[in-house]
Amino acid sequence: MDKIANIIAPNRRLISICVKAIILLILAVILYVQLFVRHDISDLTNQFHNSVSLSFGWVYFIAVLVLMPINWILESIKWNTLVSKFQSFGIKKSIFSVLSGVSMAIMTPGRIGEYGGRLVGIQTKNRPKAILANLISSLSQNIINLGLGLVMALFFFNTYMEIQQGVFLSVVFASTLIVCALLLAFFRIDLLDGLLAYLPQYKWVKQIKGSVSSFSTLDNRTLFYILGLSFIRYSVYLSQYVLLIFFFGVIDQLVPAILGVSTLFFLQSNLPLPPALSVLARGEMAIFLWSVFSSNVLGIVAATFSLWIINLVIPAVFGGVIISQADLFEE
Repeated sequence: MDKIANIIAPNRRLISICVKAIILLILAVILYVQLFVRHDISDLTNQFHNSVSLSFGWVYFIAVLVLMPINWILESIKWNTLVSKFQSFGIKKSIFSVLSGVSMAIMTPGRIGEYGGRLVGIQTKNRPKAILANLISSLSQNIINLGLGLVMALFFFNTYMEIQQGVFLSVVFASTLIVCALLLAFFRIDLLDGLLAYLPQYKWVKQIKGSVSSFSTLDNRTLFYILGLSFIRYSVYLSQYVLLIFFFGVIDQLVPAILGVSTLFFLQSNLPLPPALSVLARGEMAIFLWSVFSSNVLGIVAATFSLWIINLVIPAVFGGVIISQADLFEE
């Protein structure tokens, strides 16, 4: 490790530039493929123009745009609450860190790159703690996504779709176990110490073990506050998708729209694909679910794709700019 450090130290600037260039290049390629290769932009653009021309159509779309920064500000407040436990970290830095995480997450399976992206602005000595903080933040959001999604999916499938009882019960059972496991991990993060004891005791394992104590003392009030922010954030991006469903004329009934969107989020949470590559799979899944109410396939794809652009691509571009100007080896 010392040899590696000796190599990196005199070449920090060059290595930093190369890493940034690679990140931005990968991001650019992924966005190009999704925007111009995998989708017919002209058809989606025509669908958008037709929707805007409808009465009050533009109001729906503007509301979606307004909710986008609210979505990420809520996530930044949650991130700031956790990071402030070990480092002074203002809301501006938190927003930059979160957007950098989005930029990295969009390229990687299961959004795992988010862990690296959020280290922007975090001091080197605190990065193991930041990784653990991001784990807690992700757990809170997954608890809400899967917990509420499971309940909504029960209503959706029982009311609008026919599904084999065996398959349905298996999904319910497995999802319930996962939610219970996530709740246990979220409220008893100290149990991670026991799991880490079974791993080879590399330096980074010891660093994370040392960081567990920083969060094992989190009181239930703070943890419920984090869960509350996750719930509000869930409500925000659920509202965005519902508004887009209305905007593109897929469906105009509120309750079925909410149930359908929640079910879609629940199913998407189990896709082990990077957001940039799974948008096609998400579109196919959306077509399957919304076919119960509508044959407007183009509207369904447009709604799914628009949400991806607004909530992930735009923040990822800002995140890429932030990464390009950041010190990746901050002390």
